[in-house]
Amino acid sequence: MSPKTHSVWLLLFFPMALAVAGFVYLSHISPAFAGGHFYNHDPVYTYLFNALTLLDGNPPDHIDHPGTPLQVLAAIVVYLHWSIVGAGGDVVSAALENPEAYIYSVSVTLLAINVLANMYVGKKIFNATGSVVAAMLFQSTPLIFRAVAVRIVYFSPEALLIAASLVLIGLFAPVFFAKNNKVSSVGVGIVCGFGVAVKLTFLPLLGLLLLLGSKKKIATGIAFTIIGFLIFTLPAWPKFGEHVNWVLGLIVSSERYGAGEKVGINLSSMSANAAFLLWKYALFYIVSVSLAVVAVKSFLKNKKITDPDFIIPGVLFLVSIVGTALVLKHFSPRYLLPTSFITFIGVIWIFRSSTMTGLAAAFKNRLLSYILGSSIFFSIAVLFFNIDVINTDRDIQKKDMAAISLELDKFPNAILIGAHTCTLPECGISHGLWHTPSMNARLQESLKNFVWHNIWTNKIYVAGSGWKPLSVVNDYIAEGRDVLLLSRDYTPLRSYILEPLVKNKNDNNNQSLYRVLGLSGADCMELYHGNVKKRDHC
Repeated sequence: MSPKTHSVWLLLFFPMALAVAGFVYLSHISPAFAGGHFYNHDPVYTYLFNALTLLDGNPPDHIDHPGTPLQVLAAIVVYLHWSIVGAGGDVVSAALENPEAYIYSVSVTLLAINVLANMYVGKKIFNATGSVVAAMLFQSTPLIFRAVAVRIVYFSPEALLIAASLVLIGLFAPVFFAKNNKVSSVGVGIVCGFGVAVKLTFLPLLGLLLLLGSKKKIATGIAFTIIGFLIFTLPAWPKFGEHVNWVLGLIVSSERYGAGEKVGINLSSMSANAAFLLWKYALFYIVSVSLAVVAVKSFLKNKKITDPDFIIPGVLFLVSIVGTALVLKHFSPRYLLPTSFITFIGVIWIFRSSTMTGLAAAFKNRLLSYILGSSIFFSIAVLFFNIDVINTDRDIQKKDMAAISLELDKFPNAILIGAHTCTLPECGISHGLWHTPSMNARLQESLKNFVWHNIWTNKIYVAGSGWKPLSVVNDYIAEGRDVLLLSRDYTPLRSYILEPLVKNKNDNNNQSLYRVLGLSGADCMELYHGNVKKRDHC
């Protein structure tokens, strides 16, 4: 076997590691409805139900992200699963009867896509650099960030964003490392359009289009990004006005998801978010600053903005800045996922740039090998850390639900109110139904005695009837029905007068069960971990 062939086989190491890690993660985050605080029914059931809506011949109801490619992929997998298993009846009814089995199939498919994308990018970087160490180093990217690793298999848009990011980096590998601009602007544009259609957090990576070289190629890349976006969101076109309104709300609001003051920026929350990102993605920001320094040094030395030693690090730094700015306002660590993929591209590029020509090649290769070794170590550490966090959270849910289930058995005909991240199968179904009202008729019977409290709107969703004001709770009580609440200690729930039935620890990860005695009026009552306290001015 030639050395080159031997090296190519080494490029299978991280795809195999990705597959193993993915199945380990999947075994710990299933079933989705029991996820509690981490990796729960949100957004898994939303995407499953919108996939079923497509199979019903209707456009998706949930188009915020817009997320259409994931919905289409899920619809295909669900149909294939149903066809192979031979569940009988129609495919939508079969999936609704056993949603977790179909969620598992979609998750495995997403993992397989990411494994293939990881193989692809490894081969492309190896071809461009001739270095198996450099290729393997980049292949480790999905496993070294805690906020990214579980997403390789978790049924959410981020799983497809990982694949799209890997493929895009692979397409640009000749530009980064071989000073070869013979990259298909059409192919790059299609991948960019796909990524944005999956989730708008992919937008910062569109900055890489600036590396295509000529204005004509950049324009072509932009044009096919738009074309690709339109193609991959085609099923959502009938409701695209809703998506536009949602995006405008994100832009002008001061809080997440269009909440807060209009045309406002919450500087205090943004500074806290920045500190959190610096801790969560420390390596990413170290590399970003290093790229900025290299770009400035190159410009001062050559005085040419067309010099690759200025353009490449400059564009990578620009991508990091735009990605960070996007996340700071509408914050979640996972939103930086696509942008974080420039980390090891930056490391590899710096090692191969003219700024390090004073170092011997053997020394640079040795140093890069040490970084690869560290990356393998951190990948393993992240796996064990994430599993520990997931298991701790799930153990809390199991202990909570063991006591709560015994108490629920005493109220066989009660109306049960569930809130976000509660851990019953009905909780997952209700969350999915909230974003997929077109499934209402199919799910009305299975949610006959279960209603959903939306903690963001402080309204009740009743299957078959839609959104209701909180006063519907008083109607249930007036009918002589027992009304129970299963939830964590969310602020909006102070609207109820509550009698604790199973009160768990004073920890926001814990669920408790309450009997609802009526409505308090939010101005006069406060809920402190299950204890109702009247305010002094009342």
